[in-house]
Amino acid sequence: MAIPRFSKVWRAFSTAIRQEWRNSVLEKLARTKKLLVPLNVIRQEWVTDGNWASHVNLVARHYGIYQHLFGGVEFLPKVDMTIEYGCRRVHAGNHVAPIECKDPPIITYDSNSLSDGGGRNNSWWTLLMSNPDGNACESDAEMLHWLVYNIPRNRVSDGTVYCPYLTPLPARGTGFHRIVFILFRQREKMDLPQKIMKALHDRTFVTRDFWNERKAILQPAGLHFLQASWDESVSDAFADLGIAEPTYVIQEPKTVRQKKRERLRRVHTNRYRDINT
Repeated sequence: MAIPRFSKVWRAFSTAIRQEWRNSVLEKLARTKKLLVPLNVIRQEWVTDGNWASHVNLVARHYGIYQHLFGGVEFLPKVDMTIEYGCRRVHAGNHVAPIECKDPPIITYDSNSLSDGGGRNNSWWTLLMSNPDGNACESDAEMLHWLVYNIPRNRVSDGTVYCPYLTPLPARGTGFHRIVFILFRQREKMDLPQKIMKALHDRTFVTRDFWNERKAILQPAGLHFLQASWDESVSDAFADLGIAEPTYVIQEPKTVRQKKRERLRRVHTNRYRDINT
């Protein structure tokens, strides 16, 4: 899908705005603060026109999702997932607090939006939830939060759980963490070796390797992600896991004046020691 040129989009937008300005009914409603914007209709048009795929692709590239999870390989999402934590919906990089993510989200998608080479609808899917910023054991790996495979159509609860759900754990002082949801289309059912997830280091994961080993079976089809930062629920989650909560403190670089003071202090200290020897 080709991304439209900005100039064409801007011209179309400007034309639409000028037409709406001439609408006296809308102008009166806006001036009296009674104008209602049908967000559901706008989103449906956004999805139907296919603009959502290019927008999600652009945002994911900006946030380094493709670079850190797929080694720079990009794909254009074909399936629009709806990911909801209660009343909070995951879009493309919006902030969701960890306290809102204690339970697995409700994920829905149209399993009929893709078909295999024979024209038949795909029946099997894999859902991956990963954090490329949360692995404290290996810098080039991710923390796996959730992995369900062999999902029949869009019934996530009926899939096989490889890794049980774990709430986001952005440690104190580490800023925002990207929590990425990837939906893969399976060309056939697959088997994964069972792995016991007792400790956090057992959740060390590399999406790039997982996909490269199964390229013949898995095709990336959907992508969304949220951003989460520390709150008090993270401390409770670490306590429930029986793990001491890590805390990171940013060390500000020393100024030239501070370095000079330390150097002079060392010089005077050495002179004092020489006098008393």
